[in-house]
Amino acid sequence: STRRRRCLRMGCRCRSPALSPPPVGDVKSINDIVARMREFIEKKKIPRGVAVLGDGYDDLMLAERRHPTREDLDRVSTEHPVVIVHASGHLGSANTLALEKVGFVKGAPDPKGGCIRCDPQTGEPTGVVEEQAVFNLLRLLPPKNEEERLRTLVEIQHRYASFGITTAQDGQTLSALEARYPTPPAEQSS
Repeated sequence: STRRRRCLRMGCRCRSPALSPPPVGDVKSINDIVARMREFIEKKKIPRGVAVLGDGYDDLMLAERRHPTREDLDRVSTEHPVVIVHASGHLGSANTLALEKVGFVKGAPDPKGGCIRCDPQTGEPTGVVEEQAVFNLLRLLPPKNEEERLRTLVEIQHRYASFGITTAQDGQTLSALEARYPTPPAEQSS
């Protein structure tokens, strides 16, 4: 039987504020990101201390032509760890609280396979991280139980199907997570 990769990143996108620029979305500036994230926290009534994720920003499409910094994301909240993931999935940005919670502070070594960007003059983390360092930040998100994960998978399938997409893959799904999803009925008989 062939195992298919599930699109878990799409699950994050279904339950997080969309930060995509035109023509996919409407985020054009860092102020738009800040406003969208603040609105999400207020609308969802996310309790203090619970991490918040945004997904899909593109620094090259923002008016400022740069990644949001920790100071920018501190404007979203200083009471919630705030993490946003770049459209590529290879970069992210976080507020001060999120950085501190994972130990990305001045003088901290880069995690294996990742990079913590730091200000060249002060040595302080800028908030921007690369590659595996993004995953360190994603660990701050509240875990989903089995029912929530399966509900998310169904939502993803319906969303893709609404666009006429019948097949998808996800290079970010970890084998340990994939094994927790039931095998689709069509594959059980193979």
